[in-house]
Amino acid sequence: MAGNVAADALRAPKQWKGEGATAYTSAVKLQPTAATQIATSADKIATALTLSAVAGLAFYVALGVILVKFIAAIIAAIAALGSVVFSAAGAAIIVEEAGVNTALIITAVTTLVAALGAQAQQMTAVEGEAKDNRAFPGGQWPVATA
Repeated sequence: MAGNVAADALRAPKQWKGEGATAYTSAVKLQPTAATQIATSADKIATALTLSAVAGLAFYVALGVILVKFIAAIIAAIAALGSVVFSAAGAAIIVEEAGVNTALIITAVTTLVAALGAQAQQMTAVEGEAKDNRAFPGGQWPVATA
């Protein structure tokens, strides 16, 4: 879009000469900058959303794997607890699984928090660009009237 609103890409000044054409060309000079700023902000927002989606998906997949592993271990532990010979082994399985799963959950949450921290940095950068009035004088799209 920035290329389409650039002064040298506009058709009117090519066929239109005089003070009006010059004033119009001068008035639209800021529009390519504004269009480029929109593209830059959109890229940063897309990156932040992608990071968030990937982090969330990885977190929930990790929790799902941990849950499936835990359920399988509990089933084995219940079977072991049901027999007199393996009751100590069943208790040991439960204790071991609780410790391992707790460590895995802590690791998954730590990774998620780190990813969300990166996302927060991206969003701060996007907010800074949105408040930057160099591309948008007065916080608005540049006026194209002479």
